[in-house]
Amino acid sequence: MSSLAVLLPMSTDSMDGFAMIKDYKSLVKQNLKMLMLTVPGERIMLPKYGVGLKNTYFLIFMKVLKSRYEMILDYKWLNICRL
Repeated sequence: MSSLAVLLPMSTDSMDGFAMIKDYKSLVKQNLKMLMLTVPGERIMLPKYGVGLKNTYFLIFMKVLKSRYEMILDYKWLNICRL
């Protein structure tokens, strides 16, 4: 059976030399994962490649943290002002 691509992360295999992807479902899964996790500008020859899902996730996470800390600080400030 012919191979479609190298399985990432690369590892050795006794049959092909490197572990290979041999079905389209696994190939699409690997390529989609690469696209979603690559930050635009990370690949030298393809600067627009990638979605940067990690950056988006952390931006949302940071906004949630910021709003929580603002609530905590507001609550503590109100308690200090009451003294």
